[in-house]
Amino acid sequence: MNNKLLSLLHQRATRIEHSVIPQSVCVYCGGPVAPHRAPSGQTQDLDLFIPIRELVIARRRHPLLHLPNWLLPCCRTCNQIASGYVFVTFLTKFDFLQSRRRSNTSWTICDNPRAGELSELVVSRDFSSIILPLDERFAPRRIIHCPERVLNDSLWIIAKRMIPLCSSEIPFSGR
Repeated sequence: MNNKLLSLLHQRATRIEHSVIPQSVCVYCGGPVAPHRAPSGQTQDLDLFIPIRELVIARRRHPLLHLPNWLLPCCRTCNQIASGYVFVTFLTKFDFLQSRRRSNTSWTICDNPRAGELSELVVSRDFSSIILPLDERFAPRRIIHCPERVLNDSLWIIAKRMIPLCSSEIPFSGR
């Protein structure tokens, strides 16, 4: 591959474009938020539906796949609880956060003014297709943590999954 094509593929893999769902309450608990992006690019009161680290790795390892992401209004507490976990649907992430905050909030998905739009939020088919059960025979791989319900939906476990290395991974050029 020539350097120009590698550079373009690297830019595509690491450029993060997000769809934003604007509102002034946390999508998970209903608490007040003032979401914004600082001039430095850092966000406040916003949750990346797919954690940025996992998304960048997935885009570098699978540059030809369509891997969109969303910025969701989110309070600091909910963001810290969900930080680093990968969820395939918004409803799963919402339920996980509700179970962790059960004593602190009575907010339901129906209370959210954008409930219809949020209920349908899922990762792309491309992204879900590269999240595989952990297999020690695959190396290198990126291990990700995906909360899952067990025991009649009353208990959550943190399942380990992986994003295996794709043979077309974009080499890091340092640019």
